[in-house]
Amino acid sequence: MRRMRFPELGLPGGIECVIADEETGEPRDRYDITGRGTVDIPDNALLIFTADRCRPTDLARVSRDAFATMLLTGVDDELLGVVATMTDIYHLSLCGEFTDAGMRALDWTTDMFALELDSPHIGPDLRLPGASVSVIEIRGDRIDDGVFDAVAAKNPFTVDIAGPALTGARLAALAAAPELEEVRITGRALRAEHLAGLAETGVTALYVKPERIDADWIDALLGVPQLRSIELEQFDPAPLSPRHLGRLLTAGRQVNGVRAGAAELAATAAELAVSEDVGGAEAPESSGLAGLRSITDAAEFDAVLAEGVPVLVQLTATWCGPCRHLKPILERVVAGFSGRVTGVVVDIDRSPWAERFDSRSVPTVIAFAGGREVLRFVGVRSERDITALLEAAVELDRS
Repeated sequence: MRRMRFPELGLPGGIECVIADEETGEPRDRYDITGRGTVDIPDNALLIFTADRCRPTDLARVSRDAFATMLLTGVDDELLGVVATMTDIYHLSLCGEFTDAGMRALDWTTDMFALELDSPHIGPDLRLPGASVSVIEIRGDRIDDGVFDAVAAKNPFTVDIAGPALTGARLAALAAAPELEEVRITGRALRAEHLAGLAETGVTALYVKPERIDADWIDALLGVPQLRSIELEQFDPAPLSPRHLGRLLTAGRQVNGVRAGAAELAATAAELAVSEDVGGAEAPESSGLAGLRSITDAAEFDAVLAEGVPVLVQLTATWCGPCRHLKPILERVVAGFSGRVTGVVVDIDRSPWAERFDSRSVPTVIAFAGGREVLRFVGVRSERDITALLEAAVELDRS
């Protein structure tokens, strides 16, 4: 047991204790605790602290190694000064009014899983903590293209950056991150010509939301040969051009969760183009594989299992940040098997029957073949890792 110290009057927010299995390391139990006074915590337990506007004086009374995950809102530079004294932080989410100067207090050199930053005041001088960080999400009104250099230094495999000043001019800096597979960028100032910087990276999945997607954007996307999955949105309220989407489908790319089969590519693109030319006619549904199928009914899930196709299940929850990063990865994995695997997502808060999966943590991924469980893991992994695990588990070969 480990003895943890908390303020005598407790902390605002909530503390969840997650107990890991001693052999597998996977969560096997979780429960809420009251962080008040001295509390004995099992050696194999991790604590998750969630709070809105925690006072620095309260956090200063907590044992430095108490929390593995901190999800904080209402954060300012003063609170960051206390957060910086914590050790062994695995997942840090900060939302508030903190600045670049405040972030410099976080000089940790340990590896982290996830870092999420949201503040209107962070920008050109932002410095990121951690020796490496697997999942990075940054939002800020003053964020500029120098952020890509800072992000690349942490060698993540998922990056999500949003800011009105982003142009994409430093996307090429991401080539210094060999593990990077997925990039998500949002900003009205983004320019299509800067996508060429991704051609020297290992990025295979891209989400982009500029002011408007036009022919130049499609040309730029097609100029990044390794992209397999593309998600497109635009700030302009007009719908995306079916002709543009058809060009990407014809090139064999998965677009907004749709991947056309080889025999249908030309017809799909032609129909999309015609629907645009006739002046607003509704575009037909594209053939191919969509994303993960959302299931909230136990009988529906049993019916999917009975179809005889291997099933990949993501257990998720609306409050789970890493779940958002994992879903598009699983969608690409499922699409890669061309219909030989069915993808399912189950929200544990909306599906009481999800207790049957005996999972105490999200995201959890489970694969079934022949109606029996053949694979299980917790957390976010890379697309190639999941593909390899799934191939081995259900003895499938990708074509």
